[in-house]
Amino acid sequence: MKLFQIEQCSGNTGCPNSLLDTEPLAQKLYKIAKLENIEEVIHSKIKGPIRQHHCFRVSIANCPNACSQVQIKDVGIISKVKISIDMDKCSLCGKCVKTCFENALKIKEHTLTFNQGNCIGCGMCIKVCREGAIKVIDKGFQILAGGKLGRHPMLALEIKNFTSFEECIDIFKKILIYYKENSIIGERLGTIFQRMKINEHSIKNLFT
Repeated sequence: MKLFQIEQCSGNTGCPNSLLDTEPLAQKLYKIAKLENIEEVIHSKIKGPIRQHHCFRVSIANCPNACSQVQIKDVGIISKVKISIDMDKCSLCGKCVKTCFENALKIKEHTLTFNQGNCIGCGMCIKVCREGAIKVIDKGFQILAGGKLGRHPMLALEIKNFTSFEECIDIFKKILIYYKENSIIGERLGTIFQRMKINEHSIKNLFT
């Protein structure tokens, strides 16, 4: 059994919600894991038979729908976009408002308002805007870590809400190094976080 695995959603094979081709990212993560000898490290720490829970799992989602269950993997990466609105082109048709499940877009006093705090970067509003008033200004990745099931399950903690390709790679390297330094018996990353009292606040300073 491989002790390092990367799972990708179906986005690269034609999903209409896909925002990015994540195959280059997956290949880069594989190379980094190999350079860090992560499988050898995990194997050296295991006392007894190798089990499914010893595997270090990475999941990559091509959009915020996150069908690949990034929230319960050691490392979860979600593709997302940032948008801008050109009010000179907006006809106030309201299609984007109806499409947005996050209430990030609203029409108030004959103006389309955008609540960036509510936006999760799915890009659905762009697809329904016939006037081209909503455009992508950046593409990147949200990074989570520490998700797991088992006896003491936990959802992955957010490390950073939006990163570039390069920053995503850098954070991933830091995660692997942290795992190598703190794993005792080949346990899941989330188990280490629980033991080290890592929470949604401290994790941001740990890897960024």
